[in-house]
Amino acid sequence: MSGGINTGYDMWEDHKNHYGVITARIMCLRYLDMQANKKDPEEREFCRELREAMAMERNYTDRVFYPHSYEIARANGEVALYEESENINIWCAGEIDDAIRACEYGDGSHKLAPAAQALLDQFGEKRLGFVLALEVRRYRDSFSAENRAWSDGFDIQSGFTGTNINARTEIIDELITCYRETLDRIRVEGLTLPDKENPYVHGTEYWRDLKQTSVSLDAALFTGGKYFDAMMGHACSESEMQFCRELFGAMYEETAGKTDPAKLVYSYGYTKSNERGETSFYNDSRRLNTLCACAIDDAIHDCRYRPNLYNFDLAAMKVVHEYGFHRVRTVLAKNLQALERNDKNKNIKWALGIAVPENSFNGAIIKSHRTFLEYFTTSTRKLYDEVNADRFILPGLPESGETVHGYEILRAIHFDDQRGFALGIKPNAAEQAFAVWQFTTESGARDFYWEANFDDFTEAAANYTARIIVHMNGYETVEVQKPPAAAEAPELNESEQNIAAWMTVTESSRFKWVEDEIYRLNGRGAMYYTGGEDGVYMRISKDGTLEVGNYEGAIPHIGEAMFTIAVTKQFDSFSNACKAAMEAGGKQFMVDMFSGSVPQPLYGTIRGAAKKQSVLKQIRDAQKTPQPPHKPTEPGQRKNKNDIEH
Repeated sequence: MSGGINTGYDMWEDHKNHYGVITARIMCLRYLDMQANKKDPEEREFCRELREAMAMERNYTDRVFYPHSYEIARANGEVALYEESENINIWCAGEIDDAIRACEYGDGSHKLAPAAQALLDQFGEKRLGFVLALEVRRYRDSFSAENRAWSDGFDIQSGFTGTNINARTEIIDELITCYRETLDRIRVEGLTLPDKENPYVHGTEYWRDLKQTSVSLDAALFTGGKYFDAMMGHACSESEMQFCRELFGAMYEETAGKTDPAKLVYSYGYTKSNERGETSFYNDSRRLNTLCACAIDDAIHDCRYRPNLYNFDLAAMKVVHEYGFHRVRTVLAKNLQALERNDKNKNIKWALGIAVPENSFNGAIIKSHRTFLEYFTTSTRKLYDEVNADRFILPGLPESGETVHGYEILRAIHFDDQRGFALGIKPNAAEQAFAVWQFTTESGARDFYWEANFDDFTEAAANYTARIIVHMNGYETVEVQKPPAAAEAPELNESEQNIAAWMTVTESSRFKWVEDEIYRLNGRGAMYYTGGEDGVYMRISKDGTLEVGNYEGAIPHIGEAMFTIAVTKQFDSFSNACKAAMEAGGKQFMVDMFSGSVPQPLYGTIRGAAKKQSVLKQIRDAQKTPQPPHKPTEPGQRKNKNDIEH
């Protein structure tokens, strides 16, 4: 190298001093990309030094990210946190403009992938995503539908005013797409690179860890779906395919019993939907049907890993994961029914047995060759049978034993607004008869009304599903488990009540962070955990020690678990250790903690439970408390239940 640049470290310092950190990152990323295939030992060492220098550069991924508005910060006495975070957000917006300019070519075009990577390295996923999503909220109509939907996943409150990005919205839209693609690659490359060994033997193990390490179930499902997407381009061994089948099965079992309105098919045609005043739901479902057909075409194209060799099983997993079995099967049936009838063709015979709603699938045209369509259909049918998807082809859960107006309830769904819907059949009737109701729940008892009667199960199922779609989309409600009737609640003694209550608290941590109140009430500091019976935890001692690791066997409560320490770090105060824990827990941790909600026991209350304090209140209290001498624990050391005073 010339100009006094002899090492990768020299190059980084030179570019950083001349162009600024973000532009220097972009330039160095381009250089590394150009040198990727070079085999010269000196050049490879130079690139290694450059990567190391970039990694060592101070970034702001570990600084406090405060997601709330100024009004909330002032009410909670957290203005300093808000101001620090907002100043970095404003700087991030300015660096986004600089990064876009650095990626502009002479003809006005942009290649923004290096910009997305450089900004992620400097500001981290949470802050960069927040600033970009805020821009989408301001000029929503100027962005693509995909990026608008992505921005809806951010809880953005009013009061963020200083983070304007000055670049044109179409370029920001392209940058957001590159940002999302870069995150997808980062999340899956650890398991999908051909030269990197998969550390998991079974797909179920991977899904278990993915749930525990992701900020939410949706994030885990997103990453799992991207795994299928990434694997389609490779020739998979039988063990790799078995891994994918296990992963798909575990993800399906996790979600199939929870109704997702986006995966429900509105089963009425336009005429009927117009009569019912539900044309908007018809149009939404029709749009998704068309997108599903396009996704099938794309998956068929992408699953080709060698000339004339395709992985249709993975293609089916990818599309079903995104659109659900009901929609995928109906799209396939619509296209197969349009083919020439052949009684010997098993797929066509299968398709003729599926009812396709009038008009709503007319745009769901699969353009792939008939041979590919049939291979994809065969894989989808096989996958359907493997996971026994018949159990969940209708929303809600099966029931038996309850009779309403002479009909026995077959299936019902309950919502958090104390309403629900049920589908019933008249037993022992000479001719089949079905009924659908809406009901209201009070103290476990259901009051059924708005009965609709049918002679055909398909029509009854269509009415049942349509009512659920309208209710879930129109009232912003979510599905819940069937509440027990008052007479069904068992009589428990005091000890059994405490166990039942603690089991409820443990279960509440399955998809959210929960504080162990007893640990705090015993004056030992703070402890937070998520994952249910087996998961991850963060423990903060009064002397400022932050301990992070895994736990197993939290039955009936976290005090009975076995703990395995992964990382221990000493901070100068309890306050700073709490801040580090909040950063480690991410956005979901802050949302769960600042919500101030306490899991409610099924029966009675937990003895000794006190009102929950906010995280910052604990920090302020701890700053006034004398600190005991520090006795660190070595990483990897296991602790048992006797180490926690419950």
